Formats: sequence, structure tokens, C-alpha cells
Amino acid sequence: MRVTILPYDESWVTEFSTIRAALSAALTTVKVISIEHVGSTSVLGMAAKPVIDIDIVVAEEDITAATTALELNGYTYHEETASLDRYSFRYNNHQGHVKGTEEQMTGEIRRNVYICGPGSLSLKNHLAVREALRNDRELREEYSRVKMELAKDDHATLSDYVDGKDAVLRKVLSRGGLSKEEIDDVEKANIRTERMTPNS
Repeated sequence: MRVTILPYDESWVTEFSTIRAALSAALTTVKVISIEHVGSTSVLGMAAKPVIDIDIVVAEEDITAATTALELNGYTYHEETASLDRYSFRYNNHQGHVKGTEEQMTGEIRRNVYICGPGSLSLKNHLAVREALRNDRELREEYSRVKMELAKDDHATLSDYVDGKDAVLRKVLSRGGLSKEEIDDVEKANIRTERMTPNS
């Protein structure tokens, strides 16, 4: 399956703000620590899949309440095969179907929403990548270039894409302050997750 990588689009920030406002309204009964725009669309100037990735950070004891609130407001829990310490959700349309093809037809940007605790490796990974890329122009340009080149290869598989960006992603995670053991754990989870859910 082809991976779509686009040059940075300023509308991604606006999209996140709109989604965050809706999430805040849905989670009014939950003690939310923060709602974070993560992933490549959160980095100014970064090439990315046109998908808004969002981490909802809550205390461990509030995860169940947050999950219930999302499910009551148009989200469906999406079980991941990788051993990530987060809960993944997909947004539904008004007919109750998980959005996918219809979003591509209407031009609406996709979103991946995750609930995670403040000490989770998944959150640490996302924030480390975001801050490392925001603070290092050369690294950001290198990562963008690698992703764009991989996406241009018509014969490349999804596995080729994931494998092709491994070296630069490890560099990003290292710059973000993760230990070698944490990077290894993140890499294993990312490989399994991206290969199983290519549009994430």
C-alpha cells in the first residue's frame, strides 16, 4: 500500500485546534492533564502523512472515564497489536462508520487520538520526537527528505517505508533524550503498529 507524504501544510495547526476544542467539550467530566498535538503534522515545516495525531494525557485512574467519554462522542476504540501503553481511537462519521475512504473523498483530514498516562513511553516518545524536530532544522529537513523520497517509490511496500526511515527516526529519538532501551522498545512497537495500520 502506498504511503502519502505531503509537504507541510499550515492548515494542520487549525485542524488540530478545532479537534482539540471538540475533545475538550467531550471530556468536560474528566480531569485532563493536557491535549497534545503530536506526530509530524505538529512540527512546523515537516513533511507528513495528512493525519492529525493527538495524545490526551490523563492520570491512570482517569483513563476509564476518558475512554467512556470518547466513545459517547463519536470515537471507537481501536485495539493495537503492538505492546504500547496507550489506548487508540478512531473517529466515526454520523452514520456510525469509522472514517476512512469517505474522508479522502470529502477532503476531511484524518485523525488518530490516543489516551495515555503521564508516565507512558508512548507519550514520552511522541513528545521527544516533536521537540527534537521542532528544535533542530537540519534534522527536520533530513527526516522530511527521507520520508518524501521513500513515498515517491512506486514499488516500495509499507514495510520498505517503515524500514527506510528507521535510521533517521532512531537519530530523532536519541536527540529527544530517549535511552537506547526506550528507543528499542519504541522501534518494535512502531514497526508492528505502522505495518498493521498503514494509514495511521
